[in-house]
Amino acid sequence: MRAGRYMGFALLALFGAWAAKCLGSDVPDRNESVNWIVERPIDTDFSEDVPQRAPDTASEAPPMIRVAPGSSMTTLASGVWTAASNSFTDSLYGCDASGSLWVVVGAGGAIHTSVDGTDWIPHTSGTGELLLNVNGDGDVWVAVGDGGTVVTSEDGTAWQRRSTPTSGMLRAIAYGGGVYVAGGDNGLLIRSTDNAATWSIVSSGSASGIQGIHYANGLFVAVGADSLLLTSPDGQTWTARTSNANGWLLDCAFGNGTYVAVGLGGRVVTSSDGFNWVRRSVGLPGADNLYRVAYGHGQFVAVGQNGAIWGSEDGIAWWAEPSGTTAFLRGVSPTEAGFVAAGFDGAVLTRDLTVPGEIPVVETIATQPAGSLSDIVVYTSAGHGATGDSATWVFGRGLLHGMVEDIGNIDQLNYFAEYCFKAGATVVPMRPLGHQPNEVVIDNVSTRVTWGGTWRNSTSAVYYGNAGETPYRFAAINTEGTTAWARYRPVIPVSGFYPVYAWTRHGSDRVRQLYRITHSGGETEVRVNHRRVGLGWVWLGNYHFEAGTGGSVLISNYAPGENPASSIVVADAIRFGNGMGDFGRDASTGPPQTRGEGNDNDVC
Repeated sequence: MRAGRYMGFALLALFGAWAAKCLGSDVPDRNESVNWIVERPIDTDFSEDVPQRAPDTASEAPPMIRVAPGSSMTTLASGVWTAASNSFTDSLYGCDASGSLWVVVGAGGAIHTSVDGTDWIPHTSGTGELLLNVNGDGDVWVAVGDGGTVVTSEDGTAWQRRSTPTSGMLRAIAYGGGVYVAGGDNGLLIRSTDNAATWSIVSSGSASGIQGIHYANGLFVAVGADSLLLTSPDGQTWTARTSNANGWLLDCAFGNGTYVAVGLGGRVVTSSDGFNWVRRSVGLPGADNLYRVAYGHGQFVAVGQNGAIWGSEDGIAWWAEPSGTTAFLRGVSPTEAGFVAAGFDGAVLTRDLTVPGEIPVVETIATQPAGSLSDIVVYTSAGHGATGDSATWVFGRGLLHGMVEDIGNIDQLNYFAEYCFKAGATVVPMRPLGHQPNEVVIDNVSTRVTWGGTWRNSTSAVYYGNAGETPYRFAAINTEGTTAWARYRPVIPVSGFYPVYAWTRHGSDRVRQLYRITHSGGETEVRVNHRRVGLGWVWLGNYHFEAGTGGSVLISNYAPGENPASSIVVADAIRFGNGMGDFGRDASTGPPQTRGEGNDNDVC
């Protein structure tokens, strides 16, 4: 971009609104990068319809514990998984939760229910067979097990055994689209369309044992022995897929736009469509056999042998969570307030979340310094750049007194922006800061974004992205802590320092929005007053990131001192780095000079 006919390294402009809109051009991967910032007029205010109250139920997201900036805090209410004080010792093989009811099943036909994870009630199942799994997604509860056993219940308390056309062991049960599907040994599959009252055998096309079945997005996915992975739209017709697991898969789940299957030896495979699968190297102990996996509250949880519990936001990067037990865990399910896991010798574990999906760590959080420019918006411009034709690039100013102004301006601007930021200002650079050539831009529609709490899609026509795509998302604020959050996790291509920017539409119903940046040095919180500034790349500071997926930016709805009845936070786009544009060094158009995540390059 070019400036007027004056020399200067920064333009300080304190005015009400800066109109800028990022429009995509041949953008791949659901608008994860955009190539140009184009100025255009916009309406000065756009207010969303705020929910009548902020979310206050545990299923929407419990409140986050808040402490003073700079002090230590834990992000989990309990810190770890907690053992339930149940009195039974039955070995448990399956568990599920639906609404306020939790059900665990196991050896000898054992079935126990609870409404809080603390007090458990035993029930007569009508069978003495081993029960291996249970599902509460449909109109009735269904448990399956050895000897072709199927038992059902309308309320989880009164159970009856159903007749099935098999005596084989059933290990898996799923419900979707009005259909129940159970699977087991030697490729066995049975199907019911009448609330599990009657069953018929369907062909799986395989002799390998089926260990787990899940339904999501109109697709049944079944996994099992010998890398088995099958899909079906209706539970009747099944297609074999290449899982690339190279070993047994025992269960599968879906969340955040990703299918995840886990199995023996800590193997994990993922897919965005259920058809094409990728084996993941998760970097955790490979001896852990993972028996079950579930998704809820913005994260996957996998459980397995010797009390192993793994967590992940995207199915790719995993962490280990302390379980406090060495019992084999054979079932896991999300609940309204967190998760429940069950295993051998009556082991029942619960975990209540404060910020869903957060790793249980103790951390020190830094904040942007306050100073004489606090709550002041500083707009900066580095002035001249370079122009080019089909042959060469030419700077707007030539060599004068041993200096090319167009090159020196950005160096001076970097210092100026840093000084303003450390004095408390919100800095909006018209020209990217620093010299980082790599760039990753993540829009709210990307699978690299994970969500917790209650969010709504905007109907605004002004947002980051291409016309016709999903606009930004918004959530009601909370004055006590975080009850809704969005985490943007990039794939950083090269370790180094990256400027971080946020793109958010401003409005009269906005707040001093909280951004938490997780980087190599820890975490830093920055607030931006989006009542005063938005619709362009607002700088959140420079931070060092290691290559990979360890860094992130979390947008929180925690806004103390604001009005929860009329204020919202907005999650649209986050940008890491600068990129080098779409012009070749000979000034001809061509492929971008650098890649981040997709065509992640920007010219501003």
